[in-house]
Amino acid sequence: MTRSLAWTPGEIFQLVRENPAISRSELARQTGMSPTTVASRIDHLLERGYLSETGTAKAGRRPRALTVNAEWGIVIAAHLGSRHTRVCIVDMEGRVLTVEEYEVAASDDIDATLDWLHERFEDSLKALPGSRPPLKGIGLSIPAPVDSRTGKLVGPTLLHSWNQVAMAPLLESWYGVPVIIDNDGTLMALGEHRTARSSSRSLLYLKLGAAFGCGIVTNGEVHRGHTGGAGEIGHMPVVTSFTRTCLCGRDDCLEACLGGTAIIEHLRERGHTVATTAGLVELVAGADPDALELCRAAGTAIGASVAVLVDFLNPETVVLGGRLSLIEPLTQNLRAALYARALPLSISELAIDTTITAENASCLGAAWTIIDHLFSVGSVNADVLG
Repeated sequence: MTRSLAWTPGEIFQLVRENPAISRSELARQTGMSPTTVASRIDHLLERGYLSETGTAKAGRRPRALTVNAEWGIVIAAHLGSRHTRVCIVDMEGRVLTVEEYEVAASDDIDATLDWLHERFEDSLKALPGSRPPLKGIGLSIPAPVDSRTGKLVGPTLLHSWNQVAMAPLLESWYGVPVIIDNDGTLMALGEHRTARSSSRSLLYLKLGAAFGCGIVTNGEVHRGHTGGAGEIGHMPVVTSFTRTCLCGRDDCLEACLGGTAIIEHLRERGHTVATTAGLVELVAGADPDALELCRAAGTAIGASVAVLVDFLNPETVVLGGRLSLIEPLTQNLRAALYARALPLSISELAIDTTITAENASCLGAAWTIIDHLFSVGSVNADVLG
């Protein structure tokens, strides 16, 4: 952490976040400041509710174990998807307090979609039991590229009318709290990494669902790219006999040819009535020949494409998420193709795992993004020091 010569309250707070249950004396040792100066910083943070002091008092002294106060506030973390929506309430330590899922997706009607989403936020806040901590921020995951410099959606293939729309100011007007919006693949990687795989220094999270996406973690940090467009693997070209014209206009995109929606369309052309990925999972479980053929072909093509990423980025872990990751014949062929196509050095220590955070991955990533913003050195200092 880059810091000033004199440790500010915000910098002291970061040390507590990085070292849960740290003592005042240890903070003084690590910062090189006097116990009196450290106590002054800590008292400011305690007064503003950022910290809690716990432990057993000795000889009349106050407890000395310092931790982040999880009840300082709550955040709303939501995933507005292409097939469903998920809304979570999360505390300041990343614990999910409530979860609601709806079989309703974002539509091209921005006003109607946001009005509906606002109502779902209200429902989730009202469902919290007991006295509710104050709402401090909102994080939102969406299936579209987001320019990390402007917060605007750029060239979404699913939500055309949302192009160049900065959504955060619209949501900020609802509650008067900060709002951060990001791409779902990026947030899935962040949620998985921070919640379940913090020891992994480099990670690829593959979102395999109706649409495809990828989140990248390098050196323990999410990689968004120069403009926020990193991870758009759905538009990687693929050679396959199962072709479909993509919403972007090309006819060889991985997602359009072999994503969940494409597989379902191929099955319907063969006379099946399946309409959802859940129905696809059921067909595979029942050993339907058409479903097995298509899912195996998709797994092989995806694995060959991901092998290129593995050779390029050399990650420690590849995480398979999204509803297609539940289809074993698909993931088996994906693994086989990846290991067959990637270079020996790239896969010598590679782990390919199924997601641990599962359906909550993007919401957890959205939560951590807004929590990190609220708990940044600048935000804490602005609040504590005025």
